[in-house]
Amino acid sequence: MIGIILIMRVVQSVCSKQASNDLPLSWTGRFSYFGFSHLCSALCALPVFLVDGAHVTASAVILGIGSGICIVIASVCSQLALQSGTMALSSMFSAAGLLIPCVTGIFWFDQPMSLWQWLAVIVLLGATYLLVISSRTVYARFSLKTIWLLLGSFLANGATMLLQTVYSLHSGGENVAGFSFFTFAVPAVLLIGMAHCTGTGEQRQLPKRLYGLGICLAVALFVINQLATQAAAVVPGAVLFTLINGGATVISALVGAFLYREKLGISGTIGLVIGVAALVIIKAC
Repeated sequence: MIGIILIMRVVQSVCSKQASNDLPLSWTGRFSYFGFSHLCSALCALPVFLVDGAHVTASAVILGIGSGICIVIASVCSQLALQSGTMALSSMFSAAGLLIPCVTGIFWFDQPMSLWQWLAVIVLLGATYLLVISSRTVYARFSLKTIWLLLGSFLANGATMLLQTVYSLHSGGENVAGFSFFTFAVPAVLLIGMAHCTGTGEQRQLPKRLYGLGICLAVALFVINQLATQAAAVVPGAVLFTLINGGATVISALVGAFLYREKLGISGTIGLVIGVAALVIIKAC
């Protein structure tokens, strides 16, 4: 499952960067795009949900809606941050969100962190600082707004991982399809409703390429969410999300370097290497 997730991360990295370049300037258009993408993810989850008997539980609905809202916030912050920051930096902030389920796991799930893991957290912060320096040399538009967007991505991704873990442990890995369906369906309805309330029909129209990118991202996001939630029932969060997000960070850096000419430089390369090393230490210890 983790291998499939990493393959989907490649699709997600390429499509996210391209979509960030094509995003409409108006919030109406952005609501329309993210609503469309999440609607496609919900449609992916619907057949699996129906095959499972369309079984609905209160935890699947409540935690699914919470997870969906967090995913929307993470997607918006991440794709807007890509307009003025490197893919490696954005991915590192997203990956660092694993600190939230790791820390809460100490108190909620009886999954304590070792001294080495805490030291790795400090190293991860240093790696992030080096990647910030590297990103500022690549994008002149890098600003305080970019930092706020990255922090939003960090918190929202962390909250998403936490809710996935809570649901998996609470449900024992059952009715994951229902959880995924509500994760995407409710935010999709809200976003599409916001698009219709805030602008004109012309503003809601998207470039044709964004429809294709939205579908690809929707499939990737559904598969990642579905498999990560299933895996969280049997793999500790510190291990699972380190493998998923550590691999995603390397993938994003390679995609950015080879497809979008985002040269990391010395500080960026060092930041990437020690950042991934820190993630591995968190996983291994």
